Amino acid sequence: MKALRFFCVIGVLLALLAVGQPAQADMEFLISCEGTLCAGGGLYAYQYTLLNTSVGAVTLTDFFVGSDDSNIAHYTFILPPAWTGVVIPNDGTVCSVTYTSTVLTPHGGYMLGTSRPSLAVIHWTGTATIPPAGTFTFAYINTNAPIDQEWYAYCPSSPPTGWTVAQVPAPIAGPLGTFTIGYIHGPSSLPVPVIPPTWGAVKGLFQ
Repeated sequence: MKALRFFCVIGVLLALLAVGQPAQADMEFLISCEGTLCAGGGLYAYQYTLLNTSVGAVTLTDFFVGSDDSNIAHYTFILPPAWTGVVIPNDGTVCSVTYTSTVLTPHGGYMLGTSRPSLAVIHWTGTATIPPAGTFTFAYINTNAPIDQEWYAYCPSSPPTGWTVAQVPAPIAGPLGTFTIGYIHGPSSLPVPVIPPTWGAVKGLFQ
């Protein structure tokens, strides 16, 4: 009887653990954060590459990244063919609300936690069929300084929900070719600071 109760308890614990992992069970992608503003090794100020980790091809239709810059005029999108990029309110209407730590955590580091919702969301829409171990890249130019931001990817044909969601705790994705399920870097509300020349450099101009 004691042995029976023991196995029943173990079974319940395993069931609870399984219920607590819906995002991991539905994970189709890992991501690499590759922007030049965060020393990610890519070609553009902000750049992300998704890696299909599933055993079959998946069809990606939506990609979302949190941002603290809601001004669409500050963005130049480098778009894949037949894709569009916009900046939308972070109100939970199109995707779940994205969050930010409000600071820049280095690639491979762990955030201390999220501080608040992002001020906006960057939303790409299109259709891309990505084979197993295949990749797909999004990029844009924005001159605001990078901070940690949440991301989502949506594949409508992938059960049970189709969503891949950034995980905490997990190492910050990147640099180029380093894929994780962690947060990535997106724009803050402030431009990259311009570092003035040192006094020695200024003095040298007049010597």
